[in-house]
Amino acid sequence: MHILLFRKTILLLLTVFLLFPARITGQETDDYFVLADYKGLAESYFRLRDSILKAEVGSFSFIGYLLRVEPDDGLNEFQMTDYGPDSIVLQHKNKQVIVTSTRFRTFEHDLGYVSDGTYLYLIDGKRYWGYNGRVPHRKISRVEVKIDNKTIELPSEAFADLFDPNLCRRNLLFFIRERIECRTKAFVSNDGSRIYIHMTNARIPHLYEVTWIIRNGKYDGRIVDYAY
Repeated sequence: MHILLFRKTILLLLTVFLLFPARITGQETDDYFVLADYKGLAESYFRLRDSILKAEVGSFSFIGYLLRVEPDDGLNEFQMTDYGPDSIVLQHKNKQVIVTSTRFRTFEHDLGYVSDGTYLYLIDGKRYWGYNGRVPHRKISRVEVKIDNKTIELPSEAFADLFDPNLCRRNLLFFIRERIECRTKAFVSNDGSRIYIHMTNARIPHLYEVTWIIRNGKYDGRIVDYAY
């Protein structure tokens, strides 16, 4: 008798699970979506063909660290000379790098959402780097390099899709001494022909790094990859 009742109960449960799986598990098949993320493929470190650029960028980038690229003795790092909540100034001899950020204002941009309007997918019609699915807090507004009396200003398309930049911040060390941590750096080759501006922006799991390349006094492109 008990065995027969047990078999009937098992049969009933199996029937319910087979006929109504979504309701039993509390999931609906159309309540979620999967978005392919291809935005980093075209400008990834792995697409670099120039061996000099690859060696030099790999020596200071996160992806180079993963690949165990050796430090490059042919590079000199800029020193931070000034910073604030909206900007950072880096200096090496007669060369200066200035990166400026500003608040992200939604009314200045075209925002594209997916599904029910809660997941941000596009900004100004393009995939973007930053906190995926969320409206950014800040954006990069200007990147410039000064060499003596010459100013090289990066075009807006070099950073228009990069959001939530990290410049510098103060950290308390053992609650006694402050330490300044900068996530924006710059490097120059020994012969002065190549300058790299490197930023690590946003936070894990959306952390990404960008390296802008200035070669022979002109903007020569960028490298963007996830950095975690």
